[in-house]
Amino acid sequence: MSNLSKPSLPLVLKTTAILIIPIVIVNALLFFLGQLIDAFGPTITTPEGSPITLAAVAIASLIGSLICLGIYLLIRRLSTAPGKWVSRVGYFLLFLSFFNPLAVENGNILTFLTLNAMHVVVALPFIQVFNKLSRTSPTEIS
Repeated sequence: MSNLSKPSLPLVLKTTAILIIPIVIVNALLFFLGQLIDAFGPTITTPEGSPITLAAVAIASLIGSLICLGIYLLIRRLSTAPGKWVSRVGYFLLFLSFFNPLAVENGNILTFLTLNAMHVVVALPFIQVFNKLSRTSPTEIS
């Protein structure tokens, strides 16, 4: 396997579109689970003061996915060996994202755990798939 492979842009975009659908679905399921275990409720709000809703979770999942795509495209453009950097940058940014739920007002430990699980659901598939795409030769992808 080569560490110098750069998958085509259409392949990267197609892969992103395929990944977004299950990510939004799984995060929606985590949201409903979070409601069942009282991780989310009317008193738990974002720093802007709005409650955490299913629509907000779906939009955040979509935006997070597009951020993952943008970061990968930046790595792909700047590096001659994107496979080497995808995991390093991805896991570092995933780690930093774990501090974001601390800004949720009136949140409890279940709120923080559920929101962090949602971050993992968004980031991990992109880290794994983009890493695999970047380390596979173009003839192995088809």
